[in-house]
Amino acid sequence: MKIIKKSKVDIDKGVFENIVRVYIDYVKKSLPDLNFKELSELFRHSLCISLGLDSKGFNTYIDTNAIEFSKVLTPLLKEQNVLSKSNDYKSGFLEACIHYMEFSIERAEYGK
Repeated sequence: MKIIKKSKVDIDKGVFENIVRVYIDYVKKSLPDLNFKELSELFRHSLCISLGLDSKGFNTYIDTNAIEFSKVLTPLLKEQNVLSKSNDYKSGFLEACIHYMEFSIERAEYGK
């Protein structure tokens, strides 16, 4: 299934769903005490680092852990050929991942 973003770039839903699943598994094992806001911010910042997009975490804890998690993400993104894509594609991919992550968090938080 493809999703067309505002930038008119096709993003493969299976790829970003997989990235979010890997992230959720990682934080369950490594950082189980993060609140939902920290989960979202860590994911966004880690993904930006891996994609080579400008980003800044909102505290040093997020910055440090984002660098570590980006080491997990980068090979996955490379395997899916995301890193070789244009910046428009990367931005659309980031947006799709963040929306899916927020949807997952909302479901977990509110039991939807």
